[in-house]
Amino acid sequence: MTRLLASAAILVTLAAGPASAWNGGGHMVTGAIAYALLEKDAPDVLAKAVAVLQAHPQYDKLWKKGCEARPEEERGLYLFMVAGKWADDIRRTDYDRPKWHYTNYGFKPDGQPDTVKAGSPDPEQNIVLAYALNFDKLKAGPEAVDRAVPMCWLFHLVADVHMPLHACSLHTEVYPDGDRGGNSFFVKVGPDGKGLNLHYLWDGLITGSTDFREVKNLAAELRLRPEFARDKLTELAEESFENWAKLESAELAKTVVHRNGTLKGGTGEFSAVELPADYTKTGKAVAERRGVLAGYRIAEKLKAALK
Repeated sequence: MTRLLASAAILVTLAAGPASAWNGGGHMVTGAIAYALLEKDAPDVLAKAVAVLQAHPQYDKLWKKGCEARPEEERGLYLFMVAGKWADDIRRTDYDRPKWHYTNYGFKPDGQPDTVKAGSPDPEQNIVLAYALNFDKLKAGPEAVDRAVPMCWLFHLVADVHMPLHACSLHTEVYPDGDRGGNSFFVKVGPDGKGLNLHYLWDGLITGSTDFREVKNLAAELRLRPEFARDKLTELAEESFENWAKLESAELAKTVVHRNGTLKGGTGEFSAVELPADYTKTGKAVAERRGVLAGYRIAEKLKAALK
């Protein structure tokens, strides 16, 4: 894809409508990368994982038709891709756990007055606690059906924790109670762009598509980039989920997303501030690396849980 087409794709994504976490396509990318890695390195674990997803209590309702529409050799890949976005697909149902998707490490930029206090994560419900709970359930589940829902949460939470704004909330005089992971921080792409919140912008930086073929091809392209080879992903040495949130994503939110507190934003659509010219290009490069890392880490956590 040329640089011009890539920029156009980002703008289309940002105009497409509201999303949460990495959007559906972003989660599908991480699932496809995890699938390819397990197919190559741990086919026994891959087979177990596919069997667990086939036992999901909502398989017939949500996935069976789409799965059976694909050639047999693509059905496992399809399940990995849709499993990653399941936790967003079931919003406002009995399965929904809104506070599981994020944790807010407070960021108070230099120069803010003493009256501004940086917040801290919810001690009872946050993405770090939710991951630990679901990993343990996945590992200990006696039957495939007991493991299916926790497995979907593992897919989703590992991906979500790699989105910088799922780990940080900006606290300033403008946002004394925090900007809710960028949801209250409004920007626009270009002088004539529509105002949108910063969280939504970052949601769509990997891709705006949920088309199976397009996402499959993008996942392969990202996974095979020389800069995303396993030995180039030095972050993989860190195995702690909490550190992925606190030491990686929260720090990226401060330094890259909010540019150490210098990025300007509005408090609503009509007060949105135009982004710097290089912002989406820089952000997309970070988002793609985070997405690939998430795919690797999903694969590794499945190995650990299903061995």
